[in-house]
Amino acid sequence: MFNEEGKEATKLKKVMDWLSNKEWGLMVLDEVHVVPAMMFRKVISLINHKCKLGLTATLVREDDKIEDLNFLIGPKLYEADWQDLSAKGHIANVECVEIICEMTAEFYREYLRQPKKKKSIVGDTSIDLPEASCLIQISSHFGSRRQEAQRLGRVLRAKRRHDPGFKIQKKYIIQPKDNNF
Repeated sequence: MFNEEGKEATKLKKVMDWLSNKEWGLMVLDEVHVVPAMMFRKVISLINHKCKLGLTATLVREDDKIEDLNFLIGPKLYEADWQDLSAKGHIANVECVEIICEMTAEFYREYLRQPKKKKSIVGDTSIDLPEASCLIQISSHFGSRRQEAQRLGRVLRAKRRHDPGFKIQKKYIIQPKDNNF
């Protein structure tokens, strides 16, 4: 099932055998928006369980597979709006500012020449910055809706109400002017 070899493959097989040979009650899936990916589908299909609960702060995918969650996990039962949570004081307030600036043709050409790995996605998933109170995002191609939500979540994380950072968090989006590139 997994493309592992040697000692790691043996360990992985033992873990998967242990997981799949038991009857589990509740399977909790954090970051459930990734479940439609093929590997996650395979894993959850191998584990015997009575009930599934999927959690995510960003129920967004750029492909059409988000609807697959209805049959993989079940229907969405609850959704909280981040603006309501902010207004009620559960998460920090946020101020988003977009700054549009010039991008030289030379800079843009150099950016396009870079391999995809160098144009890496930072701050999207698996990162926790609870003390962050400002996010500066520099983007020439904007980002996916999921990326935007994940990045905004980095500064909206719960903070102590009396800390200076709780009042207003800032997110700056720096976009180049459209120079017909």
